[in-house]
Amino acid sequence: MKYLFTSSVVSLLLCCGFSKPLLAQLANITDAPLTATITFSVNGQPTSTEEIARANNGSTYDQSKSRDGSFVHTFIVDIPNNRRIELTGLPLSHTYRIQTSDRKIYTCTLEEYRATLQRSQESFRDRPDRDKPNGSHHHEIPLGTRQQDGMTVFGSRDEIVLSTGEKRIVEDWQSDLGVAVTVADSSDTHPMVRTLTNVRHVEPDPKLFDIPAEYLAHSDPLLDGKKVFVDNKTGIPEVADAAALAFNGAPPQHSWVTVGSIDEADLVAEFAPVTRNDDLDPPFEMKVHVPGSDNILFVTHPRRNPEYQIKNYLNYEKSLTGSCVVDLWNRVANTHVGLVPNPVPRAKPIDQSAR
Repeated sequence: MKYLFTSSVVSLLLCCGFSKPLLAQLANITDAPLTATITFSVNGQPTSTEEIARANNGSTYDQSKSRDGSFVHTFIVDIPNNRRIELTGLPLSHTYRIQTSDRKIYTCTLEEYRATLQRSQESFRDRPDRDKPNGSHHHEIPLGTRQQDGMTVFGSRDEIVLSTGEKRIVEDWQSDLGVAVTVADSSDTHPMVRTLTNVRHVEPDPKLFDIPAEYLAHSDPLLDGKKVFVDNKTGIPEVADAAALAFNGAPPQHSWVTVGSIDEADLVAEFAPVTRNDDLDPPFEMKVHVPGSDNILFVTHPRRNPEYQIKNYLNYEKSLTGSCVVDLWNRVANTHVGLVPNPVPRAKPIDQSAR
């Protein structure tokens, strides 16, 4: 995601005591609780949304979602504990990072923030032309104030000439609540608009500012299970042999051992017949559950490669059995939970294109 920060926005974030601007879109203002939605669009088409919230103590919450509504990441500024938390959205994972500092995360009052916005207006009037180190030239014009949805909104227009000669205009309306109401970047190639909606002046749920339970260390039988009982209901004896070979030979990032009794097992891998309308589908699937439980933790139904020339159906079904185990390995090996010092690299999936 590309965040639209004009120079005035950066200065406002710095006024609240940050050594560099946060990725979050909301200033840490006290005694001004709110919840709202931010929508980003490019070329008139929505690209992402953010759900934001601020507590009375100045803590902020910013959750980003992609166009289809899937989770991307969450940034939390936890004022009472003087820390910043990032919850990552890697597929199948629940990982987080914490940034702490000896320097206190300062907060602002509404009056202080409003005064800073007013100073920005005066600065643009006094010195509208500014050259940046990257070679761009900015002509910043104050647009005054207006009232909108109970907020005082301060506007500015930044007429930019990049070092390449490309011209852009960024119109920015910042509210005294510490969040931009609209930011419009009229780039010739990718015009972008950022819009604030659904503003509610209420204290948000305090749980928003905590690390969610699913991100903390907890028992997960799919991740923790090491002993697997193969329950072959396909009627094909070779399926059980192929499954045992695949489980016992899994790569070291996550390995299993098969056992001969369900009473010894942590997990049950059930291979069972299925009926499909597509004649090209194999006649079975693999479901994984805990012994004695009907709760399915994982299911996979491998599909045949239509370009693969099958010469021996029995060998091919054995290959598909191995493919089921590979699907489970890819799922488990790329699932991470808990605190990480850096972003967690994904384990390289095992190539199944030849199957």
